[in-house]
Amino acid sequence: MNKTINFKTFKTFLQLILLVVSVFGFSQTPVTYVANPSDAGINSALQGNNVVISGGTLNFGSRADQIATFTGGVAAALQMDNGVFFGTGTVAKLLTTNNTPNSTDFIKNSGTFTDADLTAIDATATRDVVSYSFTVTLGPKATTLNIRYQFGSEEYPDYVGTKYDDAFGFFVTGPGISGTANLARLPNNSPTSINKVNFGTPGFKTAAGGPVAAYDGSQSALYINNGHNTNVSLGKLVQNTNPGPFPVAVQFNGITKLITYSLSGLTPGGTYNFKIVIADAGDASLDSGIFIDNIYATATLAANNDTYTIVSGSTSTTSVLNNDSVNGAAPASLSDVFLSQVSTTNTGVNLDPLTGKINVAAGTPAGTYTVTYQICDQTFTSNCKTATATIT
Repeated sequence: MNKTINFKTFKTFLQLILLVVSVFGFSQTPVTYVANPSDAGINSALQGNNVVISGGTLNFGSRADQIATFTGGVAAALQMDNGVFFGTGTVAKLLTTNNTPNSTDFIKNSGTFTDADLTAIDATATRDVVSYSFTVTLGPKATTLNIRYQFGSEEYPDYVGTKYDDAFGFFVTGPGISGTANLARLPNNSPTSINKVNFGTPGFKTAAGGPVAAYDGSQSALYINNGHNTNVSLGKLVQNTNPGPFPVAVQFNGITKLITYSLSGLTPGGTYNFKIVIADAGDASLDSGIFIDNIYATATLAANNDTYTIVSGSTSTTSVLNNDSVNGAAPASLSDVFLSQVSTTNTGVNLDPLTGKINVAAGTPAGTYTVTYQICDQTFTSNCKTATATIT
């Protein structure tokens, strides 16, 4: 019996297996979207916890072509399930699977538009602009405004390191803010753009002298390659041919992971003017877009460690909340936070969540024990802080 394997046949079989794995491993479907949404539709999709979003003005751009509300983001492998999309191309093309390395839509009658806040970031960001303004009113205990988003572009990866650094911003003014704040930032506080978050290697179109000064390749952990080439030649990526696979069902060659940015020190109950604006920079070719999850507000919590000496069979005289604070005011109040025990190193030593005091059961051996506890914002229960009480 001949057991010799034909290498050519085996190679073909292996390629078939890899193709099947690729198809089933990346079988996401594009989002379901509604183009040309009303102001109320946009605001409702942006509405998060502990804020009221109202008003609405389209400063520039095509509502029908460049804005959409969407659902089914998780099925498309976005890191949010629903929200609002703003793009420098048409939603019909950008909210589809990646089928070309160079998608460009020239928005009809768009011309150029100068937004002073955006051109302060990039003076050439004046093409295919879409800009939308509204107001955000914080809840009565909220001091921090939060936004979650993903940014994608067809400028990736070829134009990383060049002047074609498509720009966008989430601009906010109001009580407690000096001038205008931009929430469209990375965790390291850099503005989010093609040159600030990318694969980590300059693109094929980078000039012979090297990338522009604004280039930063250190934030690649925040970047998702959505089908482009990764081979490097002469210190930059080879020209993109869109080989795949395409893990996210959007047109963009690259997209950031979900980014959360927070602005603190705001006034509880305050009303803020908010503007979303995005534009192509340098020219109108190759489109970019932003997916926005929602805008929400939180209180500023601080949980600090505690130290107690307690006789077995007794209870602490003070609450762990005494040196914790909400919006800088101590003690934290059970009318503002939920209190819970996370863990204890002795089952006889426990936190009473109704009083914040530590109980030591009778017969508990002498020693030093710890109780870890958590306080959570009642208006946004995902906003939590943890501390440890040490009990002797």
